[in-house]
Amino acid sequence: MEDRNAVSLPLGMGKPSDRPLEPPAAPAARPRPGPKSAVTVAEWIRGLADAHGDQEAVVGSSGRLTFLALEFESRRLARGLLARGVGKGTRVGLWMGNGPCWVVLFAAIARCGAVTVPLSTFFSDEELATVIRHADLQGIFLHPTFLGDDQRHRMVGALPELSGTGPPPWAIRAAPHLRWVVSVDEADDGPPWSTGLGWLTEGAAHPGFDEDLLAEVEAEIHPDDDAIMIYTSGSTAMPKGAPHSHRTIMEKTHYLREWMGVADGIRSYTAAPFFWVGGLTMSLFVVLDGGGTQFCTDRFVAGQVLTLIETERIERAVLYPHQIKALLEHPDFARTDRSSLRDADPQLLVPGVASEADPDDALFIGLGMTETFGGYWWGRPDPTMPVQRLRGERRPPPLEVLQPGVELRLLDTEGRAVNDGEVGEVCIRGASITRGLHKADRDDVFDTDGWFHTGDRAKVDGYRLHFQGRLNDMIKTSGANVAPSEVAAALRQVDAVREAYVLGLPDPVRGQVVVAAVVLENGTSVTADDLRRALRARLSTFKVPSSFVFMSADEIPWTPSFKVRYGKLAELLAERIDGSEA
Repeated sequence: MEDRNAVSLPLGMGKPSDRPLEPPAAPAARPRPGPKSAVTVAEWIRGLADAHGDQEAVVGSSGRLTFLALEFESRRLARGLLARGVGKGTRVGLWMGNGPCWVVLFAAIARCGAVTVPLSTFFSDEELATVIRHADLQGIFLHPTFLGDDQRHRMVGALPELSGTGPPPWAIRAAPHLRWVVSVDEADDGPPWSTGLGWLTEGAAHPGFDEDLLAEVEAEIHPDDDAIMIYTSGSTAMPKGAPHSHRTIMEKTHYLREWMGVADGIRSYTAAPFFWVGGLTMSLFVVLDGGGTQFCTDRFVAGQVLTLIETERIERAVLYPHQIKALLEHPDFARTDRSSLRDADPQLLVPGVASEADPDDALFIGLGMTETFGGYWWGRPDPTMPVQRLRGERRPPPLEVLQPGVELRLLDTEGRAVNDGEVGEVCIRGASITRGLHKADRDDVFDTDGWFHTGDRAKVDGYRLHFQGRLNDMIKTSGANVAPSEVAAALRQVDAVREAYVLGLPDPVRGQVVVAAVVLENGTSVTADDLRRALRARLSTFKVPSSFVFMSADEIPWTPSFKVRYGKLAELLAERIDGSEA
């Protein structure tokens, strides 16, 4: 990988600037756990165990896991997976919250050469069924209960055919590749179609599935083999699975840890879920890479997190703006001992303590996406906008530095490079970009020159770029993507709804909130609560609009060419919502 201080900005514009970027000072060198050349997850896990042994790696509601235990348990379960037919390229789902078990299973799946497919705990039954089928999952790991929900009951809700099946392996038409579901918390007292982890440990005891075989399997894992496939809502309502290789995981982890200055042995907390790329790249992987301890909770509860910060001497906290706000407003905030915090939002620190996360000249991640396995664009905040306001609005800083190995150019709607002062689509190619989307033609993902079209718009400003928004109307709320077309389609399935228009309104804490304009069928009546109940059966909770505004068809603003004027509609909705709350 090239020296990051030598990074230039290959924009591919019509009038490229000859002004070089001004890269920040190189971070201090630090020792790496095991060989820095490790380019597979198996090599990484073994290296971490050798370097950090009995130090704690992950702490969550299910217990405390050391690096040695992570290596041992993942090795044992990998042998069991091999005995049950899991091998190179097999896709295995993880439907569970953050914690030690998630990490052990991810490592075990990777050590078989198989592919982890994290499944969102926010999925509705319908969404879960869609992704299970689309991902061609052969097996799924789940908690029997999570946050009060019976996950096995939810699984039957997604795949009703399960209720009539016996012990694994079995076959159902709704998910034709699925053969087993394993509960990680129970032995064998679940429904006939599920089993416990004992099913795998029994498999590991089968003759031939020993340490020598696992070593041979690991030796045949190539760095460019897929190791994980993460689903994102993307720019449409259809599921999009973005696969990433062992090489991408390792190189991105080392790169992001260096850029963010994540200290060795850091004690870090995050509420960002591991089934999205942010929780993996901004917290879990970079923390483990330095022999640190990743603390997890099943859900974010402000009082519990404050207690965790005090009792576990948390040094780093990776939180969304609305979570920071909840901590600041909690009655125990002022009397909580937060003296251990160093790498966190400045508002959370004890007065007089400088944030190691935000030096005056700090570069911040500007843009990243599931398809790029996290951030690839860095910049300093606009000096006219304080950092805190910048963060509250979730607004990327101007681009100053690209990830090494990444090229970028801006194109107009005709595919031509844009000039200074103009706006174009951000197109990238190179390191850490997905090889393609699952079950999508390559031509639908990359152009003929291998450029990935991100859907982000930016304006050229000399040697910098300023983010201008999305080409589509994607809503970003509390770190999650919401496709308005998906929510509008779900609303139109409600009998009383004639038409629905969904958009995002600015919010100082969540970035945006989802709102909907609803036109009812003549003579019908429905309340906002009725709509919420109907949508919760079809959509993840974060996709359900926070506000519904009932309008007549004549009130919807249209252009002369019969297109909705979403800018004007947003103004109307904001006025009515503000008026109803006054």
